[in-house]
Amino acid sequence: MTRLEDSHSGQNESQWQAVFDFERVPAGEYVDLIVEYLSPGEFLQRGENFTTLSFEIQGETSEVTRWLLLPQGREYRSFRVVRYETGKPETAEAVKIVTEYLATDFTILAYKLLAVPAGFTYELTWYYQ
Repeated sequence: MTRLEDSHSGQNESQWQAVFDFERVPAGEYVDLIVEYLSPGEFLQRGENFTTLSFEIQGETSEVTRWLLLPQGREYRSFRVVRYETGKPETAEAVKIVTEYLATDFTILAYKLLAVPAGFTYELTWYYQ
């Protein structure tokens, strides 16, 4: 892990690097790389009845699955995902969600996107009940 000194956001940021051994993976086979992290969510954009999470896709990605555990006592009513060319928010368009995983109590927001191209910023906004 490397701490980044020049953080434009004013937040403490770190850059992680991982090494994966694919020696036993046959050529042409797919492998799932799973990344889990815990965050206080200081990078979220919050409103009175909504929260937005933005993330950039830096490389062509066949599948993006996200699971968000909402704070205790906060349930979401609905959510949407939009994308735009990074740096060009005026090109925003709705994104079709392939799979939505439904928790019976709406405290877990989870979805899947397929064929996610590089060079786009995605914004997930959820609205509270």
